[in-house]
Amino acid sequence: MNSPFFGQMLDALDQGVIIINLEGEVVFFNHWMELTSAIDLTSAVGKKLTTLFPQLDTPLYMRNLRSVISFGNTAFFAHGANPWLIPLAPSPGSSHGFENMQQSGQMGPLREGNEIKYVYLIIRDVTDAVTDVQHLTRMAMHDALTGTWNRRWFDHWLSEEISRAERYNRNLSLIMFDLDLFKSINDTYGHPAGDTVLREIANHSLTLIRATDTLSRFGGEEFCVLMPETASDAACGLAERLRAGVEELEILYDNLKLGITISLGVSVFKPGMSAESMLHAADESLYHAKRNGRNRVEFIVGR
Repeated sequence: MNSPFFGQMLDALDQGVIIINLEGEVVFFNHWMELTSAIDLTSAVGKKLTTLFPQLDTPLYMRNLRSVISFGNTAFFAHGANPWLIPLAPSPGSSHGFENMQQSGQMGPLREGNEIKYVYLIIRDVTDAVTDVQHLTRMAMHDALTGTWNRRWFDHWLSEEISRAERYNRNLSLIMFDLDLFKSINDTYGHPAGDTVLREIANHSLTLIRATDTLSRFGGEEFCVLMPETASDAACGLAERLRAGVEELEILYDNLKLGITISLGVSVFKPGMSAESMLHAADESLYHAKRNGRNRVEFIVGR
């Protein structure tokens, strides 16, 4: 354990290496650990690792430590179950937004002959990988332009909520809305202006719906709002609030103030309805709103 070459080799690793004795006291910290923890090797040696890092004193850690010492097992700490083992600051200049470095880890025995004398703990910084996965997940679930849920995930939530409403006899409502005469915005001011309008409508709509509601860009200039635990009166009330809010909205683009209105159709869940039939009922109500003059809310009772 006191070999200079051994220490130099571990210091060269771009991951944390801690070696403790069977009493849990630190025998070795590599250079990576010194830098990221701001604890130097001299002050760490001889102290219990759980004294240096009280957050490590968890049932999972102690159970794995006993397993390593008693049976010579190797234990792994997956990021999904434990975002971090030891609270270390993210790398300097990191913009990932995590309070602590995201980590995975491994613990195993070190033997002298056939006898376990020490336990090693390896800590890997997986912050970049976790951030990449989160980014890809968000891209798969959200509309790139507006940041709202995309159609694929909205269909998933709708099916889930319909199953819940059916099982527990709960209320469920849906709003489908469409931007009135949106093509004229694109034709007059260009598609960048149209993109700005879509983003602003989405952002403003998010301020008007409840935290329990789900807003999705359903396609093109069409959006849907899914409202669990909501009967028709409340759904129509929210739809009217959306209509009025958008009508009052002034959207700034290239020193221009753009205004637009929306038409909205409401549908409510009835036992036996499928996702397709609920969407069709909302779409039919939206069609009536368009046909009856736009900038209005329609709910076809009985559909």
